[in-house]
Amino acid sequence: MPPSTFAQMRARAYELADTGRFDGWLEIASMLESEGFDKASLRLRSDPILLRMIDARCEQAKDRS
Repeated sequence: MPPSTFAQMRARAYELADTGRFDGWLEIASMLESEGFDKASLRLRSDPILLRMIDARCEQAKDRS
């Protein structure tokens, strides 16, 4: 059974952002949904600060590449 708590989803979103493969939170939400996190886009969208943090991590990861 895939993890579904908000904390688990947030942690996985950060992991994905740190890979440098994604341009922002919306791409990560799509990946999370494909991994089984139900309604990831809606759940992430409920926390605007989290969205900015994910986008920032995506940018930082790309800068390190």
